[in-house]
Amino acid sequence: MNSIDSANALAGYKPSKDHQTEPLQRDEVVIRDRTLKALARLRVVEARLKTSVAKVQRLSNKNGELNTQLAQFRETAGALQLQLNTQQARVDTLMQQLAIANTRNDSLTGSNHQLASTVDSFSTAARRGFVVTGSKSYLLQHSLVNEVGGSRFPFIVKVGSALRPASAHLDTTLFQRVDREADRVIALDPAKRYEVVSAQDLDGVDRSNAQGRVFRGSIRIVDPQQFWKPSAFLILREL
Repeated sequence: MNSIDSANALAGYKPSKDHQTEPLQRDEVVIRDRTLKALARLRVVEARLKTSVAKVQRLSNKNGELNTQLAQFRETAGALQLQLNTQQARVDTLMQQLAIANTRNDSLTGSNHQLASTVDSFSTAARRGFVVTGSKSYLLQHSLVNEVGGSRFPFIVKVGSALRPASAHLDTTLFQRVDREADRVIALDPAKRYEVVSAQDLDGVDRSNAQGRVFRGSIRIVDPQQFWKPSAFLILREL
């Protein structure tokens, strides 16, 4: 109201004493009430605005912190990814080296097995003995022995001859195979006599059932190395 009065004075307006003042006072009251209401609404709006500004400021600060944390997280994630890539490359290299090592190991294992098999084959072959029995005619017919010495008379068989192992390559399919180390008994018919035609050393056998180079029944070996040393082929003539 003071402002309104000041405005009237500046404008040179002087209220007349003759005029009634009630309508003017009533207008002033209306204007004052409207002004107060407007000020009140303005204060409410101002308070809300301050609240919104403060909220926006807080959110802005929080967003700044979040952006900083996000940037740090991305930097850390990038470093971890780089480290992971490095470790993966190293693992791939180690796996390749392991695969190469396994291949070499398999190759060496195969070679060792092959070598062991070869050694076993040589060992088995070195210990293998051959035994054949048969009549004089059978041994001559199959070129296992040769008849040497003696004299032949007209219409009479050759007298004084002896049988010797053939010097040519012998047919091993005609022989029974034995292990010279493990097989200590040459099993023969106990009712028959057998002459050892081949060159075995008979000092390596039990001679209790022998006369010279003729055995009755089986031959029992007491020293395999000595017995088989002259020859791996034992040729026995049935008498």
